[in-house]
Amino acid sequence: MKRHRLRTVLATSDLSEGSDTSLLSASMLADCGIAALHPFHCVPHQGLLRLKSTRERKSRETQLRKHHRELDQHVLRVLGERSSPVELAVGFGNPLREITRRANEISADVIVLGPHSPRVALDDLLGTTADRVLRTSRVPCLLAHRAITNPVQRVMVATDFSRHARRALETIVDWVAWPLSAHQTSVPRV
Repeated sequence: MKRHRLRTVLATSDLSEGSDTSLLSASMLADCGIAALHPFHCVPHQGLLRLKSTRERKSRETQLRKHHRELDQHVLRVLGERSSPVELAVGFGNPLREITRRANEISADVIVLGPHSPRVALDDLLGTTADRVLRTSRVPCLLAHRAITNPVQRVMVATDFSRHARRALETIVDWVAWPLSAHQTSVPRV
């Protein structure tokens, strides 16, 4: 059976308190798998200035630095000082495309998404960006409504008994059981 070891974890953040969950969960996964953590924030189109002149390009660079500082402060507030690698990035444009682009760029093993502040009826169930990423990404996704704790006690994986569902089960067991096996003899219940 192929082992699915975590090397790169992409944590999405909209800089809200809801993103604390995705950052904490991604950090726990990264720590368990001794993986690099990549927090990512996307500024949607409405937050993007049209760039036609040199002055406007400088304005975009200013915006980029501002959002990068905000992401850095968010990560520091949620995770504190970390000893493992953290590489922050900010994207501009369509969040679905930018999250997917960033995941491909860093060869992410998993994209961790969290809840956000609800905007419209039923949006509190998932969120449009998270829903689109889950449905279209070729990279495995973890939707964390609560922060994952370490050590993981139980894992639930939905299945339709397809080969894709089997791979999902093998992957999550590897992600959760591998770091534990080095420290414990018990494996989480699946």
